[in-house]
Amino acid sequence: GRLLRELKIDSKVLDVIGEIFSKVEASEFEGDAEAVIARLALPTRDALSRRPEGVTPQAMDRGLCEALGTLWYQLGEGAGNRGRPLTREIMQRARAPLASQDRFREFDNFTADRYFGYYAHLVNQANMIYDEIRTGTYEAAIKSNPSDFRGKVVMDVGSGSGLLAFFAAQAGAAKVFAVEASDSADAIRAMIAGNPSFQGVVEVISKVLEDVTPEEVPPNSVDVIVSEPFGQFLVYERGIDTMVTARDRFLKPGGRMYPSKAHLCLSPFHDPLLHQETVEKADFWGSKSHNGVDLSPAHAHARRAMFSRPVIQYIDPKTLLAHPYCKVLDFEKMTPEENQRLRLDLDFFIHYPAVIHGLGGWFDLIFDGTDSKTILPTGPQAPGTHWYQIQFLLDAPLTTRGGESLRGAMQIEAAMLNCHHLSLDLALSGVDPERRTLVKHIDLGNPVYRCGDAKAYRPPVGHYVGGMRGGRAAAPAPAAPPAIWPPLDPVVTGRVVEVGGVRHQVVDDPAKVAQLAKVGGKLVFLAPFENGLLFRAPNDGDGLLHLTEGSEWRKKDTTVFSEMKANIATAEPCWTYWKKLTA
Repeated sequence: GRLLRELKIDSKVLDVIGEIFSKVEASEFEGDAEAVIARLALPTRDALSRRPEGVTPQAMDRGLCEALGTLWYQLGEGAGNRGRPLTREIMQRARAPLASQDRFREFDNFTADRYFGYYAHLVNQANMIYDEIRTGTYEAAIKSNPSDFRGKVVMDVGSGSGLLAFFAAQAGAAKVFAVEASDSADAIRAMIAGNPSFQGVVEVISKVLEDVTPEEVPPNSVDVIVSEPFGQFLVYERGIDTMVTARDRFLKPGGRMYPSKAHLCLSPFHDPLLHQETVEKADFWGSKSHNGVDLSPAHAHARRAMFSRPVIQYIDPKTLLAHPYCKVLDFEKMTPEENQRLRLDLDFFIHYPAVIHGLGGWFDLIFDGTDSKTILPTGPQAPGTHWYQIQFLLDAPLTTRGGESLRGAMQIEAAMLNCHHLSLDLALSGVDPERRTLVKHIDLGNPVYRCGDAKAYRPPVGHYVGGMRGGRAAAPAPAAPPAIWPPLDPVVTGRVVEVGGVRHQVVDDPAKVAQLAKVGGKLVFLAPFENGLLFRAPNDGDGLLHLTEGSEWRKKDTTVFSEMKANIATAEPCWTYWKKLTA
């Protein structure tokens, strides 16, 4: 406090800095540079978010830089950190989570009102609630983990209808902050008034999360953050930005995030009909005389525009050509900078000759609770949800001879209010430029909704059919975490799968499968996997066997998979073998 009072800066700025930084001790400067930056970024962020009225951003920055420099020289050297103050690095780290707040302020009121206005319409909230796979899995995850909720303080970020806040209250939470910026906050208040058990427990905060003050919710005072801010391909709408900001500002050390992780998945697909439909839409602009006007000069531009639009629909699992790549996003650990720019390094192995028309994408949400683990899958093998899946088309498809690798990268960069720009670079094995394709601009915010098309694929069971517009989801929500999802959670990269911390590689060895068939023995079910089921191989140590599509497993009741004991000899042609990697 004495050091700060000696600073010659604006009195309003000094009051804010003094209140926040007076609690900083020399121990905050101990450790390596990264640790110091991370610790000091938190009070710096709070100060930036509380810039007094009438103080310019430049004046606030100058005051903070002077305060950080002074504290570094006076306290840092005593803690062993000598040399140049890391003021710039601390300011950069502090500003990153405020990007989502700035994205609302940089747009006019009409644009921001349209963004929040969508969620203010209860018909849109009802469409999400009617997705009983989504809603029921969230309910199961919350209510099956009483250790995380009973007697705890919970924050529902982007509360919408308030349903997740109400689930937390039903799970025994002592206090639930429902943060909702749209006018649906009024509906949440009405439901609280009509449900006495929620009164005094659920409190509505009607503002964007970034504007919540320490007086409304004290910093680092929340035990659990629950949120469902996810859009197409997980990242659309940039709700993860707000989740991370809430975590850094309000979550206690060791607090829980629901969901805690997500898997962002991609797999190459073959769909000549979808590709031809897109070509034909672009070819409209190839007309030499449409009402006397030559449209063809715009044809190349139209084709680029058509192929820059991802397609939203259910993906037929039979069209997928390889095991998916899945990138793990850890909401409890990821930095704001990571969230602004994601890179997916892709590596697929394609066994058979095929034409690759694009990449299909989806995500899984992981709820790592203290008492139980729950997974909400949205991929082609799972019951359908209101997210559907997404397809990124290639203007120039790639042809593989089979037995080749498809490698490349997808870049995902945050842009504008709720959008992301994507780019995709893919190449088949070798250096032939004709076997490489580049899609520079994919607009995630401008998709083609093919999910209602009569020719679109429909999952066989449990698909979402449009909420209030088309009826309820066909499959009821589970009352508890489904038995089909055991604790093991396969993560695939190319031809390598990791299960329970052990990595395995697929082996094209029918003789090995035949050998195991002759040995016989019972299989131990591990997890649903790709287009089938994954088992521990009998009499083979850490080997795995994958029961693939075409087998009889789909005819069985999915609720008994965790108890299933299958005999390998009955379905030999439908198995692949995965060998444990020792290195």
